[in-house]
Amino acid sequence: MQALVIVLNQTEKLEKLLMNFAAKGITGGTLIDSKGMAKELYSKHKDLPMFGTLSMLLNESRPLNKTIFLVLDDEKVEVAKQVVRETLEDISKKGVGIMFTVPVTSVEGLNN
Repeated sequence: MQALVIVLNQTEKLEKLLMNFAAKGITGGTLIDSKGMAKELYSKHKDLPMFGTLSMLLNESRPLNKTIFLVLDDEKVEVAKQVVRETLEDISKKGVGIMFTVPVTSVEGLNN
């Protein structure tokens, strides 16, 4: 098993992403609101010169992103990653998001 973590900056694509997961039989994830480290630092230290350039990099109209956690059997991981790639079109572009996996060695309370 693996945990697939997706930090979605393009929150307007969240519903489509979840629907596309469901269409492939991928359900049972957890979503949380999250904020990037740079945005948090800038919000607390706008007056410091070194953070002045951060304002150009941050999208103030999008205060939060969404983080999605999925614990998946190994055979579903690539399916889920492909759904992300197709839904977000190019996750490698700046401001789209990030996804990564980590091995899961133990799970309790997961009902497939």
